Amino acid sequence: GHGSPLRIQVERGMRSKERGRLLRELTWRGWPRELLLKLRFNPIATLVAAKLKKRKRTEYSMTSAGVQAAVRGCISMPTGVGSESSAVRVGFLMPKTTSSLLPKPPASASKAVVSPARRLKRLTEFQGIRRLSLQQYRSRVKHLYDGPAGAMLALASMVSLHEPLVGRMLRTKKFDVSQFRDILDVGSGAGQILGHLLKMAHSDASLTAFDLSHQMLRRARIRMRSERPKYIVGDLTHLPFADGSFDCVTCGWVIEHLPDPRPGLRELARVLRPGGSLLLLATEDTLSGSLTSRTWKCRTYSRLELRLACEESGLPWHSQLWFTPLHRVLKMGGILVEAKKPIDAR
Repeated sequence: GHGSPLRIQVERGMRSKERGRLLRELTWRGWPRELLLKLRFNPIATLVAAKLKKRKRTEYSMTSAGVQAAVRGCISMPTGVGSESSAVRVGFLMPKTTSSLLPKPPASASKAVVSPARRLKRLTEFQGIRRLSLQQYRSRVKHLYDGPAGAMLALASMVSLHEPLVGRMLRTKKFDVSQFRDILDVGSGAGQILGHLLKMAHSDASLTAFDLSHQMLRRARIRMRSERPKYIVGDLTHLPFADGSFDCVTCGWVIEHLPDPRPGLRELARVLRPGGSLLLLATEDTLSGSLTSRTWKCRTYSRLELRLACEESGLPWHSQLWFTPLHRVLKMGGILVEAKKPIDAR
């Protein structure tokens, strides 16, 4: 019975400027991106928490079932009732208590959010992935890669140096593919990674090329001029393979085509054997990354966001990789990591 009055007070009392400040604070504290997007457009159910604690299957524990009931009708988020020791303190934010409930972020964090470079990145980054339904966006991506843009992908990968730099990274064994016998290349595209796998993987290794676009796989087959790989069309969030089918998965610039990376990452973890390795390459949330996002109609990730998503999905990072020392110094080239499925994982 107390839910409605609280929500009315928050709705009337919380101005957009104050709500924006709250969102910046929650972003600084590491709240999930999808939850913040819902908060941005739903001032009725603005929540405050000391910190969300990760639990199995990404459930979030609350201090009382009453708060759950009040929230459930306004925001769709995973819930689970835990013990008071592990519960998250959750409540409705009242305008007069904003300063007391949440500490002010460091000045550097606030400046980073409103910096000109940040604003420019937001203007240039593709926003359609957050506005379209998953099915609409999936169809749009498939149409993009089936069409002329997909036909130019191989050339674009050469001009941007992504393809030769991946080859250099594999040749220098920063990620040693010669030790694996069953390799899955997700998002094979025009064969940017697949071509290097054909040269550097063990001669007895089984190679599987997987992509959403049938047309892209056709282009890859023509370009590779090899019958060694198996070419399979499908969706990353529903991989058509049995559990533990591969000891290595490469996934280059694909995960950014998912609004939420965790369903795709969980599928990659499922098809990996315990102790198996994932080579993950993704577009970072930099200015150059936002331009890539606009071109290829995808989103970007921060390193922290992607790392947490991998850990929640059972793929903790083993090491961060860089194309060259210059890329490391200038923080260029996107996010390149090797993740491993724990040996004791089921």
